[in-house]
Amino acid sequence: MARASISACARRACRHVRQHARRLGAFAGHNAAADLLGEPTLPYDQPIYVTCLDLGPDTAIFTRGWDSQVQVTGADAKGIKKEINKVWIYPPAAERAAAYENVLAARTIDF
Repeated sequence: MARASISACARRACRHVRQHARRLGAFAGHNAAADLLGEPTLPYDQPIYVTCLDLGPDTAIFTRGWDSQVQVTGADAKGIKKEINKVWIYPPAAERAAAYENVLAARTIDF
């Protein structure tokens, strides 16, 4: 495999890991508790896939789907990227209710 191909694969793999971590964590937590309590577990799935690539100080591109269909570009996409970086990737406040709401959103949100 050529060096550029390895680099491209590594970037895609890293992007996949970050996006799936929140949803996977929600399922893992649920399933760990369910298993301890003798309750049914939930199968993990990742039906939604998005990419938001920062392209500089004033622009970005937002794609949706496993085939990366462009949905938003330019300043509007940059606004989405800023929200992802400043809001979505941070955990909720250290409050039980907020943490529970975050888990529900992680399992049901459509980016």
